[in-house]
Amino acid sequence: MASADIQQNLKCSICLNIYTDPVTLNCGHNFCRECINTAMETQDTEHRDYHCPQCRKRFRSRPKLNKNIDLCYIAEKLKSSTTLENRKCPEHNRDLEFYCMEDCVCVCVLCRLDGQHKGHEAEKLEEAFQKKKNQLKDDVQPLIAERERRLIRESRNCSNSRETLQNTHMTCRSKSMAS
Repeated sequence: MASADIQQNLKCSICLNIYTDPVTLNCGHNFCRECINTAMETQDTEHRDYHCPQCRKRFRSRPKLNKNIDLCYIAEKLKSSTTLENRKCPEHNRDLEFYCMEDCVCVCVLCRLDGQHKGHEAEKLEEAFQKKKNQLKDDVQPLIAERERRLIRESRNCSNSRETLQNTHMTCRSKSMAS
């Protein structure tokens, strides 16, 4: 359980993968450099209104990305320990090369040919991984786009409210000075 928690804390909240070139924003949240750069590019640059995708903290200008050297080291160690070459079948001690579509598990060639996954539909592990990854991206992109549209709409509403409040304040002030 602790290992799964640690792995979860080493994943970028944007791409959901283990950090690649992790950087930290001033609010303390970490992201892959490429992920946060892409996220910042999609934000409202006209008004220079940037925010952290995780906590929503606002920044008046594009925030400086500070390389997180310790997190980079830990993420690289985790990546190297979880590569496909290091994953072995617990029953046959062979490399896991296939993904059993019926049971949704990784299996070795012996499990697929003679074991409990014999006759099940299976794909090469890399192909199954790419399909799952692409499906997740396809599922997440509309959610991200909708969230960004909602944020832009709310930002505009706040700007309009601020402008209305300022106008009301100026009107009240003018009336009080005229009396």
